[in-house]
Amino acid sequence: MQYKNILKALILSFLAFSNINCSAVKNTITYESYKLGVDRKQAPLSILANRMAENTCPSFKVYNKVYTIPVVAVMTYVDSNDITYTSALGKTLTELFKDALVRKCHVRIIEINLSKYVSVNTHGDIALSSNVKDLRNRFNTSYIYQGMYTLTRHQLIVYTRLINLRTGNIDKAYTDDIPANDEIRELHDK
Repeated sequence: MQYKNILKALILSFLAFSNINCSAVKNTITYESYKLGVDRKQAPLSILANRMAENTCPSFKVYNKVYTIPVVAVMTYVDSNDITYTSALGKTLTELFKDALVRKCHVRIIEINLSKYVSVNTHGDIALSSNVKDLRNRFNTSYIYQGMYTLTRHQLIVYTRLINLRTGNIDKAYTDDIPANDEIRELHDK
């Protein structure tokens, strides 16, 4: 009789413990939440911009010494479906990215949006051309960032490239994504 009571107590405590563990598992944070400090589903665009800057910082290691390119230009991020259109999302990504480059990479950025080489139309500012020789001749820098984004039903994918204007080569590239939410869709539609 005593063994039955002990067995019942063990079974009840096991069930109670397993129930507590199940609820604890539901509340555990994901690796992404831990790494970013936020839930990835609610990740703001600024975190995306910070990651883009960190991964394309215009610095290079030569013989164990790090050299940073002091001045860069940043073209406005455009929608990959229509590169002649600049949405509020593209402008927001560009401004957040510029801010992250200054803070994280300690570079100066040439403001090309105020330049006479930028075409402004009813859809927004379309930065220059994609002709590397044309860009190299117009600016006092050897590096320019070009960016595009793709908004799918479930995510925002952002592509960032650091282009060497002397060679025409892409020296650094980074692609990242965050889940799409109403705020991102609203910025895209403006």
